[in-house]
Amino acid sequence: MYVWVINILINETTFTYNIAIMPFTLQLRR
Repeated sequence: MYVWVINILINETTFTYNIAIMPFTLQLRR
């Protein structure tokens, strides 16, 4: 019933997590 709300929350958390983790992955790849 509230599956779309859970999906939106998961998408937002993963999006912010990717933005927060991006510089670390870029530094590791150098």
